[in-house]
Amino acid sequence: MELVGWFLIGVALGVLMVVSLKRTVGQLSPEEEGLVIPRIVVGYFARFFVIVGALVLVVRYDALAAVVMVGGIWLGRWGMILFGLKSK
Repeated sequence: MELVGWFLIGVALGVLMVVSLKRTVGQLSPEEEGLVIPRIVVGYFARFFVIVGALVLVVRYDALAAVVMVGGIWLGRWGMILFGLKSK
């Protein structure tokens, strides 16, 4: 049952990362061209450190749980990209 929990945490993180990226891209506008690069860079590093932090915590717990979490992150991201994002 523990591995299922790590998998679900990974899926939640993957979904959160895609939603965060969509929100960042949606906020970009040509009028604020000076803020485009900082927003993208800050958003990237925020997402990166959340994933790395979660993986560091799970690796300390169990290596198999880390592999399961990575699978959950991967499936969560691709599930959102393929099925969860709706274009306007």
